[in-house]
Amino acid sequence: MSTSAALKAVAIYARISHDAEGRGAGVRRQIADCRKLADSLGWDVADVYVDNDVSAFSGKRRPEYKRMMSDLADWVLDGVIVYNIDRLTRRPAELEAFAIAVTLAGVRQVKFVTGDVNLGTDDGLLMARVSEAFAAKESANTSRRLRRKAEQTAAEGLPIPGRFVRSGTQPTSSPSTRWRLRSCSIWLTGSWPGNRCVRCRRGSTIRTSPP
Repeated sequence: MSTSAALKAVAIYARISHDAEGRGAGVRRQIADCRKLADSLGWDVADVYVDNDVSAFSGKRRPEYKRMMSDLADWVLDGVIVYNIDRLTRRPAELEAFAIAVTLAGVRQVKFVTGDVNLGTDDGLLMARVSEAFAAKESANTSRRLRRKAEQTAAEGLPIPGRFVRSGTQPTSSPSTRWRLRSCSIWLTGSWPGNRCVRCRRGSTIRTSPP
């Protein structure tokens, strides 16, 4: 069983949902702050696990989180540091699974840079559960607002940023595909193209309306 002193195999986990520039600046800041906390506690960092540009609410696979959970199951780690609890997870069910995993691994020290919550204690787990419930609610509200905004944008015939057609040269009668083609053309040219072809990001020529 690990104690608060002289931990020798601590994990740092960092995650950010959206990294538009792909530079990893956000997770690097998290790692730096986690290392500072580890140094202040006299803990040795064994490994750093990073899931950049990956949501913790959507349920999508997080490779590095999965690797950390595997290392916990193998008793490789004796502590975990995360910048904030919502970097670890934003789903209550996943928090419960993590709490069980660290208990089975004999890990009693799970600390967060932004607060004193320690999942290794009953009071800390209670506080984490409350925080996680609010985080899940916030994520659900954000997701709902973004879906509604996308629906309105599509209904108004405006382009949805980030939607590009990457390949394909055949005209189609599918409404969803026509919308993607039109959105791509508007995004690239800034105007309604009519019967014309545009060149997409990967060099594929696509037709924006049937011939």
